[in-house]
Amino acid sequence: MKLEAPLFISLRKASANATDEYLLSRPVERGQQWRVELVSCEDETTAFTYLRIGIRRGGIDAWLEEEKTPSAGTRYWMNDPFWLAEGERLVVRFNGTTLGDKLAVDVKGAIARV
Repeated sequence: MKLEAPLFISLRKASANATDEYLLSRPVERGQQWRVELVSCEDETTAFTYLRIGIRRGGIDAWLEEEKTPSAGTRYWMNDPFWLAEGERLVVRFNGTTLGDKLAVDVKGAIARV
């Protein structure tokens, strides 16, 4: 498998005061795999209950990393590389946000053709 192109994803959302806020990448395209090398996440506004980073396969989320009681305005990251296969999506779950919180996720990696 050959890594052919860089992968950069930037996701932003304002919290709607829901119990859980999800930020999702687009699905991995047919004939591709993504090597995710770094995921960084932040609630720029307030502290919250927990943060989870994972893979969405169909309607199921498989969590790879969790941070409890993250501070406001602090970047949390996961730099253990993992692969996303065709049709899968990166999912980040913010729990316990406040209405209007500015949520941010940045991803760095590479795209491979299969």
